[in-house]
Amino acid sequence: MCIAYAGAALATSARADDRHPALPAVILALGLVSVALAVTDDLIAATVPLGVLASLSVLALLAVAPAAATARAAAFMAIGLQAWILAALLISRHGSASFQLGAIPPSAVVPEAILAATIGGLLFAGLYPFVAWSFEGKGASDPGPLGGLLLMPIGIGSSVLLLRLLGASRTEVTRLPLPELPLELRLALTVLVLVGVAVALVRGGGLPRRPIAIGLALLALIAAEPVMRWSHLVLLAAILTVLYAAAVSLALPDHWEAVRSDLALVALWIAIATGSSLAIAGATFILIARATSALAGAAWMVPHREYVALVVASTLVAAGCAALAVGALGVPDATVAALGALAAVLLLALELAQVARRFRVAEVPPDLDVTSALAAFLATLLAAAVLAVPLAAVVRDQLADEASASPLVVVGIAVAGTLLVVLARTVRPILPYVELAAGRSRPAISALDPVPLGVGTFRAIEIGAGRASVVFALFEQRAGVWLATLLIVGLLVWSTR
Repeated sequence: MCIAYAGAALATSARADDRHPALPAVILALGLVSVALAVTDDLIAATVPLGVLASLSVLALLAVAPAAATARAAAFMAIGLQAWILAALLISRHGSASFQLGAIPPSAVVPEAILAATIGGLLFAGLYPFVAWSFEGKGASDPGPLGGLLLMPIGIGSSVLLLRLLGASRTEVTRLPLPELPLELRLALTVLVLVGVAVALVRGGGLPRRPIAIGLALLALIAAEPVMRWSHLVLLAAILTVLYAAAVSLALPDHWEAVRSDLALVALWIAIATGSSLAIAGATFILIARATSALAGAAWMVPHREYVALVVASTLVAAGCAALAVGALGVPDATVAALGALAAVLLLALELAQVARRFRVAEVPPDLDVTSALAAFLATLLAAAVLAVPLAAVVRDQLADEASASPLVVVGIAVAGTLLVVLARTVRPILPYVELAAGRSRPAISALDPVPLGVGTFRAIEIGAGRASVVFALFEQRAGVWLATLLIVGLLVWSTR
């Protein structure tokens, strides 16, 4: 899969007028290192290709993406790599003598290690609030279509590595707990949130909605922490990512290509959070469709063949979303089932809206519509038979998922995906609502944009670190000698006793 996206990025870069001479070599290196990550079965050893992939991704982004987007992606990857190392250290601390994923005892895969690995995976995959694109300010700051393709190998690699680590826990994914927070810590976090909102209100000089909304959301998460599970947190991040991508792509249609690759990773994370083998197969459909669409867009084709390729890719995405929803609804946990199905439906609605919007002015002959529908249906069945069904069996062994999809369910998903795309193209039942939502998406972009929150957090850390350094410097100048003397005397007295 990573090789497919590296090939799509290579084909896309070949059409660029001002590409850097070293860009093709860097893209080829991305594909080769992603293969090394896929075959590595040691957690510590896997951090080496992860770091190399991060360096190559940032190097490639420097040639194709704005400086702000590149710097944001580099910061996320640097922190994500440290999170993966922290996860490995936590596993070692809890009694694992080996870092091989097949030899790690389930008791060593503690919730703290899973949370650290999840944070690392989210930072690499670019889910909310760690999205690599922002559309606020004077202009859009996103990696662009080529930049989105360049970020896919490391996103897929880190997500699959997390899936393998979850399999080592030998626990059903929907039952994985979050690290337990003591009551005192939750109260302290509540006070910090209230103080931060109060400071924002005082500085704003009015009643700004954004700090209040963020504060209420954080308070709700703190209050729900005792009953939340790992899957709930991941699915909430996936839903927010889809909502932000929908607001951006509807208000700024030119940037749909920049966010669509990230949505394929969102589908993969939805599938991992539900723990359903059918959902994993659906996410594979979507990943294949995005790579196919990118390759079709990079290659020059006559219009009718390009139309058939785009319909096939959209049908694979629709079928994958249907598989996601069906797989999520089969999960025993009602909350996970509801959140997973909601995320899949939102993803499907966004894809159909973009299909209707893209072809609203094109007059397509009926025979071409029929041909494209048949090709899409057959391609979906072929992908299910060749890729999705064997992959679902492998994932079922990793995640201990006892559910299995019958051939009738697979055929029904293929039919449903084809019909949905054809209806979105011809009847366009949701196009009026899409146009209405597009005209009102600007406030949603401002409300969901995570960059101001991240900038504010880094600014607060910088101010705190600066003031702490001043305090320590004053203490060292005036009381450092006396403190050292007291420590030496105390050690001498303790040793003589």
